Amino acid sequence: MLLNALLGVVPKGYTPTSQQHQAQFAERVVTVDIWEYQAQVVLSRSDGTGAGQLIAEVHTPGNLITGTPCQITEQFWRMEGNCEVITVGTARVGVVTEPTGADRRLDQWAGYRYPDGTVVYLAQARRADDNSVPLPALPFEVPQLAALATDKRFDLR
Repeated sequence: MLLNALLGVVPKGYTPTSQQHQAQFAERVVTVDIWEYQAQVVLSRSDGTGAGQLIAEVHTPGNLITGTPCQITEQFWRMEGNCEVITVGTARVGVVTEPTGADRRLDQWAGYRYPDGTVVYLAQARRADDNSVPLPALPFEVPQLAALATDKRFDLR
């Protein structure tokens, strides 16, 4: 389900060349089972000028991820970065526009907590996990990445 949602937003000019997904029980909070879902897609430029990646991660309601939009983004893989809040309709989305910590696997990521507690992260990187040539630019602009975090396709309720 999450992988299909991620494949559904691959922008024109990119081809998904590798994909993986997983679901795992994360924890039990009182009587609620919390699940985490993740999908990763390696994207190659259709013209062959590089490969990067897109990642989606969803935490079901009842999770302990809370805070301001930027505090929510800080809880994604414990990565640090310069964050700004982007408004998408009535939603406020935290988007890290540049990593600042030692871990720089990703270039940008967005985090959004739905009113029911579902947390959605969308991330992008110019580099794939392999030794391929990096993308010349990220697939999405910051406002587009923020909008994807609020896209109902990633709300797995």
